[in-house]
Amino acid sequence: MENKQYKPNMYEVYNNFRRGLNKFKWQLISTPFASSMTLIDRIPFSDKKLEFKSIDISNFFDEKVVDLLKSQLESELLILDLNESIGIDLAVYLNLNYKIKIIPVFAHIFHENARVGTIELLQKLIETSKIIDNDLNIEKYCLLLDYDRYSDEEYDRKKYFNNQYRLTEEELPSCEELNAYGVDKVSIISKSSLKEDIKEYIAYISDNGVQVKSIEI
Repeated sequence: MENKQYKPNMYEVYNNFRRGLNKFKWQLISTPFASSMTLIDRIPFSDKKLEFKSIDISNFFDEKVVDLLKSQLESELLILDLNESIGIDLAVYLNLNYKIKIIPVFAHIFHENARVGTIELLQKLIETSKIIDNDLNIEKYCLLLDYDRYSDEEYDRKKYFNNQYRLTEEELPSCEELNAYGVDKVSIISKSSLKEDIKEYIAYISDNGVQVKSIEI
């Protein structure tokens, strides 16, 4: 017997992510959550719980990355720039095992024929919002990016809706904000090679006295 179809409450999904973010709450962009409401009436969501991959980070990452993840301080900010397939699973693991608050920094408009943001990603965001614990006293944060947010690859413009985007100073915390938050180090774990918008962000915060550690995997 198939699970009944249901309609996710995207206001609740957004608020679950936003709860407890405190100083970093403005990094959570509402656009994907709001735009997804045009899809959920037309997509057969199920109340079946989505399974997250069980990640053994010691097998997935080398020792220097594992040490970085395990030893994050409240004065440090972690940024994950990975494909959506692994990024959310890893972020959930860090939240539940290392008490790191996760903030999905996605700026795309959800669309059924979109270049960015799959239906699977939307389903994972919905399920993730149910199990993460951002209402923590520990002030450790991870910004979760979508490495596939833009590409130079050609595509059929008649078939796809172009919702690609690059990250700007509007989506990522400024040096002034980092200083105000007491953050003096930013660690970036990215799929190889670094996106140009992240390179520009690294240059910007480095030039303004913020220590940056960048690891490509």
